[in-house]
Amino acid sequence: MSTGQTLAGRRVVVVSQRDAGHPLAGEAEYYLHQIALRWVAWGTRVTWLCTGTGAPNALVDGIEVRRVRGLGGIYRWLAASRFDAVVDALGETAPSLATLLGRRAPVVRVAHRLPQAGRRLSARGDGMTVALSPSAGHELRRRHRVQGPIIVVPPGADPVPGQPGRRATEPTVVVVAPFQTEQRLDVLLDVLGSVAEHVPGLRVEIVGDGPEPPRVARGTVTVHSGHAADDALRRAWVTASAAETGVHGCAVLEAAARGVPCVGLDVVGVRDLVRTGRTGWLADDTKDLGATLVAALTRLADADHASWVAKQCQAWAGVFRWERSARLMASVVAGQLAAERFRLRGRGQRRQARPDIATVATFPAGAVADPAAALRATDEVGVAGGTVSLLLRGCDEVDAAGVVERLGVPDARLRLAGQEDLLVGPRDLPAVLVEQPEPGQEIPV
Repeated sequence: MSTGQTLAGRRVVVVSQRDAGHPLAGEAEYYLHQIALRWVAWGTRVTWLCTGTGAPNALVDGIEVRRVRGLGGIYRWLAASRFDAVVDALGETAPSLATLLGRRAPVVRVAHRLPQAGRRLSARGDGMTVALSPSAGHELRRRHRVQGPIIVVPPGADPVPGQPGRRATEPTVVVVAPFQTEQRLDVLLDVLGSVAEHVPGLRVEIVGDGPEPPRVARGTVTVHSGHAADDALRRAWVTASAAETGVHGCAVLEAAARGVPCVGLDVVGVRDLVRTGRTGWLADDTKDLGATLVAALTRLADADHASWVAKQCQAWAGVFRWERSARLMASVVAGQLAAERFRLRGRGQRRQARPDIATVATFPAGAVADPAAALRATDEVGVAGGTVSLLLRGCDEVDAAGVVERLGVPDARLRLAGQEDLLVGPRDLPAVLVEQPEPGQEIPV
């Protein structure tokens, strides 16, 4: 049985302030929707409980959407309903659902929006927390003092058939983002105004929806609705972002899937999903963003280099799939359900989670008939080139040695997992992403 199918027949409630159809919905809601609709396809009954406008009850892509009034309405609905588990995506301003529900059902918190500098996310006890990137997980632990295990579940990207689109003749920056304050579109437009002074013929296209359209005062800027994103990205030379918080990487990967690199700030989430010089470029702060964009557009004026970067982008986006994100999130929920069963039976799990530690174990394929059968729900298995790789979360090399010994593979190679392992899982990157650039394609420092 696949990890996704372990939730078949279960009822899982996703609790969020907004659903994907809300006028203020952004990347956080898109991320949760992509995961939830795959759970539905695997046989899970998903109820999305939120506040907001629209009909109180709706069925969207097989997801049961329940819209209530305010946080009080959310609490009352949960108190009166039956379900197996809760995904708490209310954000940092809401009280803990784990505290509210007690032992009624396991709760997995998704930390999709980190507070701005000077504010802290409530630690909310020692339950399971999902971060969308390794840097977000580090920030949760270091600055917000979140306790308990943190599991990285990155966003995915839908495959785009064929080769990258034929880009525009003029240097073109396409920004796909909801019209929300946290996206800092007005700041980005100011930066792009200075870029236009150094890049003749610069065109800027802003694609998005929402109640706060960006201030557009330049003839070189065009604004489209969100439905035009695909066509606009196929014309793009580069996408850009000036956001400092609330960025989760979905837009970065969607652009990369179309061969479009990203120029953004070196901030949580973005830094994990941009491979500098290959799939984009990062600026230390806003005052350096304009110069970074000028350098990127100048470099991409070389058609051969632009083609090389486009191939890098598509290969990188191909590493991320929504199916893996959905399976991994399902494994977190399934793991919490299993832990609750162990608790009710008065038994502890054989391997206790050590926060922030994971180990990669590799051994020849065929050494174990079904390695996944003896692993925890949140562990991952990858097979490539005759080698099996296990990503064992919550254990160091000593614990991992015990795991592979129980599997009957005493001579497995073990190493502590790095940030990239947590991001892409137990798999080898495509060769194009690790090959040395040819002359003229050097990666700028």
